[in-house]
Amino acid sequence: MNFRELGIRKNEYDALCQVLDAMQNGKVIEDHIRNRGYEIKIRFNMKHWTRTKNISNQNNFLSGCCIGGLGELMCAIKFSSHVKPTKQGNALYGLFYPSCVEHSEYGNITVKQAANALRNYLTMGNALWQTILK
Repeated sequence: MNFRELGIRKNEYDALCQVLDAMQNGKVIEDHIRNRGYEIKIRFNMKHWTRTKNISNQNNFLSGCCIGGLGELMCAIKFSSHVKPTKQGNALYGLFYPSCVEHSEYGNITVKQAANALRNYLTMGNALWQTILK
């Protein structure tokens, strides 16, 4: 689907595509994993929009972010559509805030699960979290 079909701005769509690419290519790691390499990795944690933008010289990471936070951090944008759901639904809100789990459990969502949800959203307009998190 394209950004118009998804009902989001082009820069939001482009940012989500970049996040998916980073997730699929190992540039995003789980928040709890120690990065021992020299390449800077971005830590993923669905429970936090963004925690910090600092790079640690010891661990080479950018701190934990959810899908939307990663998009904002990587592409210097602000998502506008995620703020609240509408009566008709809001698939972007549903991507950022999966309703099938409690917010306290968001930290258990893996990069692989988030990448699957993001791919579903970009191709079908629905993250299908309930299927991914079974």
